[in-house]
Amino acid sequence: MIITESIVLHIQDGRQHKELSELRLKNKPPAWADLKAVEQKYTDAQWMFDVTGVKHEVDHIVPLQSKIVCGLHNDFNLQVLPVTLNRQKSNKYWPDMPVEVRV
Repeated sequence: MIITESIVLHIQDGRQHKELSELRLKNKPPAWADLKAVEQKYTDAQWMFDVTGVKHEVDHIVPLQSKIVCGLHNDFNLQVLPVTLNRQKSNKYWPDMPVEVRV
């Protein structure tokens, strides 16, 4: 079989599609989540940027993925933070985290 550029692009496109699908699934709110409240967090982040000029992001208070915990993508697990603070927090810390597991 001759591997052409179009085959390579198709394979790469398939991988990208899989990665996007996995990302969508990871960020999918539970069926009972208040989707309007979730969307409001993203609106709030944009509003904070517009008002302050400082880029803000929506952060998962309890990380969606870490070595010992998995949070949910719903309104009460979301907060708006400046990008720099969110990057410092990473997925290695959450409120009420037991002291013995802190990195």
